[in-house]
Amino acid sequence: VSFAANDITLDCNGAVLNSAGNGGDGIAAYGSNGITIKNCVFQNFDMAFGVNNLQNTLIDNNVITRSNAGGHGIENSFSMNGVNITNNNITMGTGAAIALYVSLNSGTGNIISNNILTASTSGGSGLGIWGKGAVEENWIISGNTFTGPEGGGFNNAMYLDNVSYCN
Repeated sequence: VSFAANDITLDCNGAVLNSAGNGGDGIAAYGSNGITIKNCVFQNFDMAFGVNNLQNTLIDNNVITRSNAGGHGIENSFSMNGVNITNNNITMGTGAAIALYVSLNSGTGNIISNNILTASTSGGSGLGIWGKGAVEENWIISGNTFTGPEGGGFNNAMYLDNVSYCN
């Protein structure tokens, strides 16, 4: 599914989107504003959400699984402002459940909270944030639970009130 417009809501109401082993992106949104994606189940995509330059976006209450290969559950490149990634349950193989590749002055007012992020194999991570000036201003990263063989926690990020478990 590709979003090329602004102010779009996709409420799957629990529907399953499965790549049938073909990989690819479940959702592609590049430069969109006001996107809401909620209540979806994504299975076996390389990236459930492949996004760039998001503004005022909500990714809420989704289930994302990819157990065998690399890839990321949610990947954003460049900047993001007013993005809320909340209440998701993401299980990945060797990639990051949430991977944010952000540039200098990457944005403000982003919330990553109350997610269950599982890296099911060694080398995976729950949340990876890479880039210059990655976490700018007014980001809230809290209440997340990380599980995996190595705790599945953070790469290159500071965080508050999160829980990490080793299997």
